[in-house]
Amino acid sequence: MRRFADFLLLRRGPVGCVLAIAFTICALAIPTTEFNLSLAPLIRANPQLMRDWIDLQDVLPEQRHSTGILALEWPREVTVDDLQACETLFQNGLNATDFLAWAPVVDPADDGALSVGRFDRTIGTRSVLEHANRHPLLSGRLISHDGRSLAILLDSDPDIELATKFFDANIPAPIRWRLVSGNAANHNRQEHMVDDILMVVGLEFAVFGLLLPFVFRSWRGIVVPLGTVLLAISMSFGSLALAGMRFTIIDVAVPGLIVVIGLSDAIHMMHRFEEELARGATRHEAIRQMIRRVGAACVLTSLTTAIGFLSLLVSDHSAVKAFGIKAAYSVLLTLATTITILPIALSVWPTRRAAPARLPGIDRFDYRWPKTIVVVTALVVILGTLGLNRATVDSRWLEELPPDDPVAQDLAWFEENFHGFMQVDFHVHGDLDDPTAVRAIDRMCRELIAGERDVHHADTYVEWVREIAGQPEDLDDDAITRGLSGLRIAGNRFPEHLVNTTFTDARLQITTDNIGSQRYFELGETMAELARSVAPELRPELCGRMRVAHENVRTISATLLESLGLSLLAITAVIGIVYRSARIALISIAPNVLPIFVALALTGWLEIPVRVGIVMIFSLGLGLAVDDSIHVLTRYCQERALHRDSQESLLRALRSTGGALVVTTIVLGIGSLCHLPASFQSMRDVGVLMSAIVGTALAADMWLLPLLLERFAKAR
Repeated sequence: MRRFADFLLLRRGPVGCVLAIAFTICALAIPTTEFNLSLAPLIRANPQLMRDWIDLQDVLPEQRHSTGILALEWPREVTVDDLQACETLFQNGLNATDFLAWAPVVDPADDGALSVGRFDRTIGTRSVLEHANRHPLLSGRLISHDGRSLAILLDSDPDIELATKFFDANIPAPIRWRLVSGNAANHNRQEHMVDDILMVVGLEFAVFGLLLPFVFRSWRGIVVPLGTVLLAISMSFGSLALAGMRFTIIDVAVPGLIVVIGLSDAIHMMHRFEEELARGATRHEAIRQMIRRVGAACVLTSLTTAIGFLSLLVSDHSAVKAFGIKAAYSVLLTLATTITILPIALSVWPTRRAAPARLPGIDRFDYRWPKTIVVVTALVVILGTLGLNRATVDSRWLEELPPDDPVAQDLAWFEENFHGFMQVDFHVHGDLDDPTAVRAIDRMCRELIAGERDVHHADTYVEWVREIAGQPEDLDDDAITRGLSGLRIAGNRFPEHLVNTTFTDARLQITTDNIGSQRYFELGETMAELARSVAPELRPELCGRMRVAHENVRTISATLLESLGLSLLAITAVIGIVYRSARIALISIAPNVLPIFVALALTGWLEIPVRVGIVMIFSLGLGLAVDDSIHVLTRYCQERALHRDSQESLLRALRSTGGALVVTTIVLGIGSLCHLPASFQSMRDVGVLMSAIVGTALAADMWLLPLLLERFAKAR
């Protein structure tokens, strides 16, 4: 590191020019950064699940209109004329399903024959609401509960801007329109995320700018660290944009990662620089000592953190692998930026006097309260274990949107006025034209709806059979035979998305509220239990688009959590190799694990579901905990080389490097609270959990780690 320091000081001009050019190129590329916050990248990331989905589509092709719903609301009850006017309008300008003909209706003019009629032509003297309510497939789906709103099923997810222009131009007042679709949610989610990232980063810099003057008492103590971090963010975002890499929802922690790593290293280096100046060193010699003593620790912390993220490459999920690559790259680039720009800046900044950090009482710090430390640690572990048992892995479709977002409000309105929006699909296989199987499926679905308050409707081929058979109260063999016969001659109206023509495979579509992953799989277990009691041979299995989405969300969360163990193992091995001591490596495990353990426990106590938007914070927290531990270990080893007494070496290390740890904890802890005003729920949760992580990491490295080193580390 001394040679590197000499090189920077001798070649600071050319190196600075190269960095300025690189920064300019990256800064110009930042506006081209692409965000893709839909579930599509996560769904496509698991090849096996995609193959299962495609294979099922060959047997039971999904309806295209499941991607979005347009709701129209009148100030009065909907009439037949309204239905026909809407049909004409959307046939002329919108790719929408023929909502008046997609469900079978027995035409009464045909004397109860098995022919399939149109909904609007079979209303007769009834109102639209009355006729819809008597129809098992349309009740609560075509017309709202109050009869004033109409739901139109879209064949494809429309472009938001084009759809908005079309609706505004073609839907006359006083009709109000609402669009509930994946594109609408993704559009708003992306806007909120970009705004939140800009707001949080800007607020963090403002807070850091206010805090650092109280720490270093000089302009260089403010401008140099913040400028270094700003350059690191620009270099990371710009270079990733130049590489054509998109940011997905699981990459939301990357900006925070750069700020945490960059500012932490910058503060440690600034602290050592001011410390050396206070001892009488010249500016260049202080820079050399800073790079030699602290720069080496920064390199080690960044390498171990990057290794931890690269351990995600063993995952089978491509999105998780991509996150590991982006995070590791950002960590290493932040290191390269910090360790070059900060020394160059200090070498040209006028230095009249030292400005060591003001930390009242740090020179009297003492860790020698073994009983207190053990008791507090034990209490934390006990309470943490209880909280960990309450933790859940869950994810919802609109969980990131604030309640006042138009898409979230429209979905809430739709759930209140119709029979839900989300679909839970089940695949059953067997002799499905057997009357026993038909009655079993009918019973399972009805019991599920009756027993689960967030389940509202079941769309199955049995409902088609019931309608064609004339809506009998009991599905006896004769009614089932008549219904199946009518279904077989339905021609192009045959519901191939619900049952195949050989009646060996069927899809049961259950309509629910906006449930999360945990509830989704609970409903799968409930349906399986119903089948075991009613018809064990059917064995309904979760399937379809939502199964792929929920399985991937669960896989991502589980993979990132499981990767913590692999990351910790790799980091521990690196620490053992660098410090040439397996004992020190094992000692470092406890203070590195404790902050992550506390954060996971908090998710249980605070009822924060572990989901895609926050699960990365645990990998980031591990990197921060390791960072603090390595700085303490490095300074301890340096002091131990000069002072044989273990206690004296530990106290000197904690009263020097420990001061930098206190500063970084205060700054990063308060900076983490800048996430709380964000509109993204995950951003707010990240702020809470990060504050807990940095606080626990400081306590573990200032009290627990020294105690373990004193008791178990051998003199070397």
